[in-house]
Amino acid sequence: MATWLLLPSGAGALLVPLLLAWCVSGPAAAKPSDTCNRHRKILTAPWGIITDGNDSYRNDSHCEWLIRANSSKLYITLRFHEMATECAYDHVFVYDGDSYSSPLLGTFSGESIPPPVIATSGSMLILLYSDTNYVLKGFVAEYSITQCPSNCSNHGSCGRDSCVCDLAWTGPDCSTPVCPSSCHADQGQGNCSFPCTTTSPPGSSEIPNCCRCSHGFAGISCSLPENPNDSAAGWHLLSRGGGPFAARAGHAGVYLPFTDQLFVFGGRAFGRVLGDFLVYNFNESAWHDLTDVRPRPAARWGHAMAPYAHTIALHGGELTNGSLSSELWLYNVAKRDWTLELPSPAGHYPPAVALHSLTPGDGNHLYVFGGRTAGGVFSDALYRVNPRNGTQWERVAYVGSVPPSVGHAAVFHAESRSLLVHGGVVVDYARFSKLSSALWAFHVDANRWTRLQRTPLGGEAPTERAFHAAALVGGYMVLFGGYMHKHSFEEKCFDDGIYLYHLRCHKWVSFKLIAGDLLVPRLWSTLMPATWASVLYSSNGWTVSSV
Repeated sequence: MATWLLLPSGAGALLVPLLLAWCVSGPAAAKPSDTCNRHRKILTAPWGIITDGNDSYRNDSHCEWLIRANSSKLYITLRFHEMATECAYDHVFVYDGDSYSSPLLGTFSGESIPPPVIATSGSMLILLYSDTNYVLKGFVAEYSITQCPSNCSNHGSCGRDSCVCDLAWTGPDCSTPVCPSSCHADQGQGNCSFPCTTTSPPGSSEIPNCCRCSHGFAGISCSLPENPNDSAAGWHLLSRGGGPFAARAGHAGVYLPFTDQLFVFGGRAFGRVLGDFLVYNFNESAWHDLTDVRPRPAARWGHAMAPYAHTIALHGGELTNGSLSSELWLYNVAKRDWTLELPSPAGHYPPAVALHSLTPGDGNHLYVFGGRTAGGVFSDALYRVNPRNGTQWERVAYVGSVPPSVGHAAVFHAESRSLLVHGGVVVDYARFSKLSSALWAFHVDANRWTRLQRTPLGGEAPTERAFHAAALVGGYMVLFGGYMHKHSFEEKCFDDGIYLYHLRCHKWVSFKLIAGDLLVPRLWSTLMPATWASVLYSSNGWTVSSV
């Protein structure tokens, strides 16, 4: 999956088997005139259209399509043209094979058009599943069976079941330019050096990138300048993914300005819990695998990471066996080693949680708030620990109340000496859960919770959300993304918006209006900064194509 960076306008601005008979299609798959309902079809034509019907699909139902080529060496490409299902409840599953035990290629939900999906086994199984709730229009997709992926996208030739790409193109289907935007060579930002190869081992999914960036520029097309200006405003693609950095969600990452590197640990992908430790080097615009460092934390997802002094702190998460971890690990960048920080017997036992927040505070303390505990219970507990002073954990006895929460975003505002917590999935009445848009401040000296900005102002405030990211940019708290679906109101699963909260005026303000005025050196948190200027990094995460 890709790693993106957003650079706003303004110089220096930083910033997801029933036993029924199969129906075999004719020479081409025609669009049905009625809505499918627990139907199964086998499609053998070299091209066709797949859809649930002209009207909305039915609730509490499912439909299946099996695309079967006449050889296991042929490729099947599925391209979606329309997509509208109840977010997070009704899904389209796509498998590389003819059964549910085949590799899962993607799980799609919501109203965003999924990317093309390619099966390499000669068969592709597609399942539309709906629950008992309301329904939407469904989907329309086009499939094709070819000897090579996507017929090499007209940028290469097909030989022995694989593409031989033209000189300027790469990838399994020759759809990716080896030098995107010519590496901005006309602006002196880089040069195209091909043919080039990847440093990953044979069989890797990494797509070679032949751009060699000039000093002070980064990204797959050398588009990101160290000293940004208005012409550089917008998102910059830093990595296509693949290679060491496989598609994932539920991972955690930290950017360290003194090394100019982004570190990522763990996550999960299609049911697998990952334990790899990866670093993105901005000077090389490349990922490197640090997993061989031992000892190291066990594989996990839903954990939290934060910068701490000149180290990286990692806490909690769900392990491969489903248990929750209470471990606190520190990674020493200079020594390239992990240390398990055993809790002092004089303090509290550290919490075993996942989907919580870990936030560096006043330079000494790390704060752990909320998360999911054993049995799926949401927590409202707040802990702090000073690893420099014997790793003695303290459960903070605070004044005021804050709802138990998972998937919230948190930052520490030094000027007000407050831990700011936004959104998340919170406990409602009768132990039901709901998304939240509340912003809370924990004052570390008074040990008091206060709710900020109860009334959203205009359209500038973010709606309820969880699993988003937050960072500090000058006098603003910046939010990005998150899960935001509201039944029968907003069918958008995930948000791509940027929202700013003015920390002195205590109100939400327009990102477009003030982006050019944000002149600050750096930011931190899940949205990670660079020393180049103030920039926001988005590395993978929960997407409409769930992993």
